[in-house]
Amino acid sequence: DEAAAAARGGDREAAPARGGGANRAATPVFALAGGASRPDPALGIFSTMLVVGGAVVDLPAHLERLRRSVGELYGRDLPPETEQRVIAAARPHGRSRLRVVVAAQAGPEIEAHPLPDAQPPRLAPALLPGGLGDHKWVDRRLLDELAHRLAAVPLLVDLNGEVLEAAHANVWIREGTTLVTPPLDGRLLPGTVRARLLAQPPHGHTAREEPVTLERAAAADALLLSSALRGLHPAAPAGDRATPTAPVLVPAVR
Repeated sequence: DEAAAAARGGDREAAPARGGGANRAATPVFALAGGASRPDPALGIFSTMLVVGGAVVDLPAHLERLRRSVGELYGRDLPPETEQRVIAAARPHGRSRLRVVVAAQAGPEIEAHPLPDAQPPRLAPALLPGGLGDHKWVDRRLLDELAHRLAAVPLLVDLNGEVLEAAHANVWIREGTTLVTPPLDGRLLPGTVRARLLAQPPHGHTAREEPVTLERAAAADALLLSSALRGLHPAAPAGDRATPTAPVLVPAVR
């Protein structure tokens, strides 16, 4: 079963860090061992967008992802007035976050809030066979339980040791001047900033999709996350005492 396979998958020996460092991949916990289940699709999907100066960043990409999810999950389309409602909701706000929620039988609901301050995230791995998929679920009970259990941001890992994504962001590693992110294969969310980075890497860098194991991530020159609200930003393993100080190579807004 999943628990037995996860236990076997968590026994891998980590490789030493690049350049002779001492970083080693942490042993993951089994995500479903804490009592929470996988997300309930009936509770809906959502997208969180960055608002700057009254305008939504990457609005077409966010709406296209929502349309795809609503069509695949609920067999319908977004109402035609959704884009104008989002634009109107964003207009009174400065730098803030805007959330669009669509449930199985309702929505979209739109709300905007000030952008909170955030500290560099600490990540701890959790085995979740097949990941959470390529939809952004409203039901965060599993992720919340994991965050409480790990006292860190969950880093989702499949049974083969491949890193998938963090609880709220896509994952990247930096190897020299190359940025690497796990490929889209149905196990992780297709992030809007992720797509922008692959299409237009930061100056002096290349960006590509490749499988990233926990061992490879531990050996990389930097561990990074990308999200709509924070762009590309540094992260660190939960057990690493050093404060993540990797440069922010691309902001959420260019």
